Amino acid sequence: MRTGNTFPARPSHLPAPALHAVAHMNGDFLAAVEKWYAAVSEVIKPYQAPDGFVVMTQLCNEVPGDDFSDENPVNLGLEKKDGIWPTYLREKYGTLEKINNVYGCSFGDFSRIPPYMLEQANKTLYEIERREYYYGCYYPKYFQKLRDILKSCGITTPMTHNAYCPRALSLHIKNKELNPWLNIGVDCYYSMSGNLNLTNGTYFCEYGPEYLKSILFSTPWVIEQESGYWFDFPRVYAPELFIWNVWAAAGGYKGLNMYLWGSGSNRQGLGFFGTDHNWQAPVDQNGTRKPSFDAIQRSFAEIKKHAEDFRAD
Repeated sequence: MRTGNTFPARPSHLPAPALHAVAHMNGDFLAAVEKWYAAVSEVIKPYQAPDGFVVMTQLCNEVPGDDFSDENPVNLGLEKKDGIWPTYLREKYGTLEKINNVYGCSFGDFSRIPPYMLEQANKTLYEIERREYYYGCYYPKYFQKLRDILKSCGITTPMTHNAYCPRALSLHIKNKELNPWLNIGVDCYYSMSGNLNLTNGTYFCEYGPEYLKSILFSTPWVIEQESGYWFDFPRVYAPELFIWNVWAAAGGYKGLNMYLWGSGSNRQGLGFFGTDHNWQAPVDQNGTRKPSFDAIQRSFAEIKKHAEDFRAD
């Protein structure tokens, strides 16, 4: 990768990008992913369905978003004809004449068009371009890469991803189109706080399924159906969890995965909420069942018993 005066200097009035980001599609990051997947796969391979209890494998958690300002030339593949950014531009515009007409520029090589040049030429148009690139190209290719790595490690279960807030699922429309094998799920919360707005409302089991139907024309499952709440406050009791699970199924979700099912301890200083990773989990780190375990189990039995009713429109 050539450096120095390869490209014109980035104009000082443009926001500073992440020029040295490692990011998801960076070779060093993907090499670390391969090591991590290899280690985890050795543990779970013997327990894969149908002989074992591992029925799905989650590729990653709660992207896109992190790489949205990544302009690392290595990550973009600048000055490489098969680089991800030059390939995206070439496949979208076809000819240099077309991209030059759109942006009013005089580019001579797709591999030598850093994003800031498009931003400088037409900031409004570039903002649309950037979203299209990340959500319609960058992340779909990232998920394909993760799938290939995991399959090479001997994992054969269906693969999934958690898109966190249901609103974020709209960012995966192209990803799902290009990767129909990917099972995308969301978080689901119970509205204990009573604070209802667009951000919170789509998380809640009363509104999430209906919202998702309107943007994807299908209703996914819940990867994080909370067994507790952040900081274990407010305290949630077993009967509430029973009602909440049944309510989520009645609202339209087609599957629930309880989070956290088992509590544990992080390494010192690791974790958003300190060493203890709990969230009122129904099983403590010693394997002891708490009262919420039976309530959750009973809720699933009730949902299964009335499955036809829950699946109905």
